[in-house]
Amino acid sequence: MKWLNYFSNANIPYYIYKLSKNDSLILNSKLNKDQSFIILNGIIFIIKIFKNKQIFPVIILNKNSIVNLQYNHINSNYYYKLVALKKAYILSFSYKNLKSTKKINTEMLYDIISGYHMTLKKYELINNILVHKLAKNRIIKLILFLSLEFGNIYNKEIIIPFSLSQEKLALITKSNKITVNKLINHLNKEKIIKYSYQKIIHITNINKLISLIY
Repeated sequence: MKWLNYFSNANIPYYIYKLSKNDSLILNSKLNKDQSFIILNGIIFIIKIFKNKQIFPVIILNKNSIVNLQYNHINSNYYYKLVALKKAYILSFSYKNLKSTKKINTEMLYDIISGYHMTLKKYELINNILVHKLAKNRIIKLILFLSLEFGNIYNKEIIIPFSLSQEKLALITKSNKITVNKLINHLNKEKIIKYSYQKIIHITNINKLISLIY
């Protein structure tokens, strides 16, 4: 893999995490305050969890995205949780080590900048989903986002190639499971999507799905 070669050639220490589907990685400010992460493969959903149990969705990342999670060192009353939506490999490294090395070549620098740029775009997309007041719009926008970023086209359908339970859809969109169930059942009934027993979403009429937001 190119990232392993980059870091090895630059003598920058790194660690690889392997997460199977639905596995999670807990990060806190004491142990991980200087850590950055590169998604080598797979899809990761990051949430921020506060001590009062409040949960805030942060971002969904895929291959080559780079993230550096920020902490408020005055009052770190929260931690981050990385959840694998499908099997993932994550490279962890120290941002300080990256800044101090003199062995970064032009190609590595370009890929690092591109990785951060990808992450910024996904922050914007997730924020555009969460700003909607209506839960229905947040859920539909998320389905559209996932179809655009990860979807495969087969037999005139757009298939999101990993399972998404009602609980996960509710968590990502700051909704509740009852609202998600009602909307999914309605979309199924109207033949706008198909939601399989494996929790895979098939979009059968994307134009109708888009029209429901407006």
